[in-house]
Amino acid sequence: MTLRKGLLGLALAIGALAPVAASAEVIYLGEYYLTRGDAHDTIEVGADKGKLTALQVRVQQSAAQIDRVVVHFAGGRSVERSIQKRIPEGNETREIALPMEDGAAIDRIEVFYGEAPKNPAHLKFYGRTS
Repeated sequence: MTLRKGLLGLALAIGALAPVAASAEVIYLGEYYLTRGDAHDTIEVGADKGKLTALQVRVQQSAAQIDRVVVHFAGGRSVERSIQKRIPEGNETREIALPMEDGAAIDRIEVFYGEAPKNPAHLKFYGRTS
């Protein structure tokens, strides 16, 4: 009997959290084709994408060395996040957390690259809504 009550309590707790998890959404922000000689790029996002809690970069066609990103918020503040990773083709960065005190409405994202890829890499940028 106590096992049933424990499982019921766990099920109710998970059910109570489900609406919170379901309200977060991943949205497409933009993309860029990284080629030889590119050291830096700016992805225009716009505050109309909503308030974001995290970013993620997905890499296709070729690996990409991403050193850092600078996120510029609609209010004029910016924050820099170090990545310092070579992202293999078909993989993605970890979620890059954004500070919530800024409201996280993003104007643009600057991306700084390391070593140039041998072949063009297709980078897609995504954000998680709050």
